[in-house]
Amino acid sequence: MNCPACGRKLSELKTGVIVLDVCQRGCGGVWFDAQELAKVNQASPAGKPPLAEILREISVVVDEARVRKCIRCRGAKLERKLFSLGTGVIMDCCPKCAGIWLDFGELDTIRIETNPPERPGRKVVPPRAPAKSIPINFAVIQHVQSLRVKL
Repeated sequence: MNCPACGRKLSELKTGVIVLDVCQRGCGGVWFDAQELAKVNQASPAGKPPLAEILREISVVVDEARVRKCIRCRGAKLERKLFSLGTGVIMDCCPKCAGIWLDFGELDTIRIETNPPERPGRKVVPPRAPAKSIPINFAVIQHVQSLRVKL
């Protein structure tokens, strides 16, 4: 099978029990069969990227305007769909088999949104008692002003 983005030969990469098709030493894209994206996203721990073994060749240029075709369904064109507004990731989806093509780095962006790192808990500080107020009268104000004049 060839990469739908750059045309290079895809290789298999096992992550857990799932075998993915990746463009190793090419554009670095990944093909997910139906439901595999959700499984990969849930299976790997939050701090560890699930597909860190993918090597991308910087010299490989991907034409974004190129019509991409499904690697499973003969002749089916992939439809571009927005994953979510928060990520800005545009996935290439097959309308027949529900497979998904993600370009290099898009899985990391999706994981950041769907598995956000834990935020540290807030420390609640009890309110302080108000300071005791000192009654000020006119004599005290005159005394303070006289001290300022002497300096």
